Amino acid sequence: MAAQINIIQKNLYNLSPIKTIEKIGLKLKARKRGYENKTLLNVLLIATFLGQSLETTTRFLREIGAKETVSADNILRIIKRMTLDAIEMMINSMLREIVRQVWWRKRKTLIAIDLTDELYYGNKGRHILKTKPRKGTHKAFRFLVCSIASKQGKFPVYVHIMREDEKLHEALKNTIRNVKRIVNIGMILLDRGFFSVRILKMLRGMRYPFIMAVPATRKLKEKFEEVGKKVFKHTFKSDRYGTFTATIVVRVDEKKKPVFYAVYSEEMVRKPSDVHYAYRKRWRVEINNKMVKLHMARTSSPDPRVRLFLFGFSCLVYSIWLASRFKMNKSALSRIGIPLTNNYYSVW
Repeated sequence: MAAQINIIQKNLYNLSPIKTIEKIGLKLKARKRGYENKTLLNVLLIATFLGQSLETTTRFLREIGAKETVSADNILRIIKRMTLDAIEMMINSMLREIVRQVWWRKRKTLIAIDLTDELYYGNKGRHILKTKPRKGTHKAFRFLVCSIASKQGKFPVYVHIMREDEKLHEALKNTIRNVKRIVNIGMILLDRGFFSVRILKMLRGMRYPFIMAVPATRKLKEKFEEVGKKVFKHTFKSDRYGTFTATIVVRVDEKKKPVFYAVYSEEMVRKPSDVHYAYRKRWRVEINNKMVKLHMARTSSPDPRVRLFLFGFSCLVYSIWLASRFKMNKSALSRIGIPLTNNYYSVW
């Protein structure tokens, strides 16, 4: 039984994304003494696919007699040797390398930015943020995830864990600056979680076309009824950050309720329905984030370094899976060791 398990492990290594992950730069263990780097990645990969904790995965591997395994404590100890900034930089450099190989650098690219929470049920710790009560907790680690949301492809591009004292507009600005070094940003899609006068002013100053969902406030509804148009100007007021006049686009949904969007300028609106259909492409990114959190190694650790690493590792595995099914030059995929497949996707 143990011999068969070891043969299966070797075959899984040849077919798994571990070679690609090593090729794009994930070296948890540089020394050759003791267990190998691929052994660490193998445990992480199995835990990610199963959505189980590292402890449960290593216990399972020992019970079935797997030869190449390592304890969960050793993996966590190696992760905790790195700083939070170093882990974030490492994850994003590998995501950048995947995108650089499979995406067109000069193409105007639709980018969607989303905030996604990983719920936490323990005591208060570093970088654990308060959220709306759900599923028995009001605490979470919050990730800011930027992804390509174009018709031709969807790939995670940049991941950032929100610090407890960090301002959202600062994190968003730094994210956009980092993403523009990777792809040619054509338009940015943002949901209601980013709505504020300060962020609207920042986006206007950065001069990137954007579509942002806006809360349907009483004043907006009254203005819409007053002007009777689906495209109009509206001034938002903030006691701290002053005023901002935005172009508002309205779509009336199936329940006859107005849905409001703030856009960069009136010139980018040919028809109000075009804005709505462009914004709907955000669902591709939301599916990305759901899949990443569904197939992610579990942990009860309150350490943000562990949380960021496991979330980032799941993003990497998912991005490699997407790239293996992306219809493009085979030589580009072979450069980073992504296995070729005939199961392509091109349109969702």
